[in-house]
Amino acid sequence: MAFAMVGAEVILTDTADVLDKLRINCNNNLSPAAVRLAKAGHRGHGSWADFFGSIQVNELDWTRAEEHIAKLEFQPPVDFVLAADCIYREDLTEAFYDTVRRLTNEKSTVVVCNEFRSKTVHDRFMELFKATHNVKLMTKNKMDPEFWHPNIHIYVMKRKKNKQGDADSGGEEENDEEEKTAEEGTAKAPEKKEKTKEKNKEKGGKEGNETNQIQM
Repeated sequence: MAFAMVGAEVILTDTADVLDKLRINCNNNLSPAAVRLAKAGHRGHGSWADFFGSIQVNELDWTRAEEHIAKLEFQPPVDFVLAADCIYREDLTEAFYDTVRRLTNEKSTVVVCNEFRSKTVHDRFMELFKATHNVKLMTKNKMDPEFWHPNIHIYVMKRKKNKQGDADSGGEEENDEEEKTAEEGTAKAPEKKEKTKEKNKEKGGKEGNETNQIQM
């Protein structure tokens, strides 16, 4: 929601059973009425509402990703995917990976925040993403000391490129040292779209720069 307040087009996603709660949370904070009131209350002085982008709530079940992504208002590839606490079951990890792949391309940035629960689940997550992405583990000095915890890992990932500039073709890894750090951080600790995109006519979007986000 914070990204919408600075101009992003945001889609918040979850499974159908919790969508109503997600919509209530969204409406309690950023309903159209709240945006109008913020604009009116700061008229002439400027406020976040003057830069407000858009926000919506959509179903996204990773096991039905193709079906649900096709119904989103704006289509992939997106610039940013933010995923919080999504890696917790091994049987869903591959579906999550496939969903991220469908939403992104080599220009996209994927930010995943995990709580370490299971070495097996975490290892599968790393195996999948390191095969196609450069994976950086956010270091402790870049995190808020009040909320930092050794079992909470934040990863920033981008698809690898080969020598011809194509993604996911077995290209050379760019951040070996950072990927090594990601593995070491795991060993020491016991495991929805912000999008800045120039939409062109071929993709059927608006011309100009826009910022969008899918948050899982």
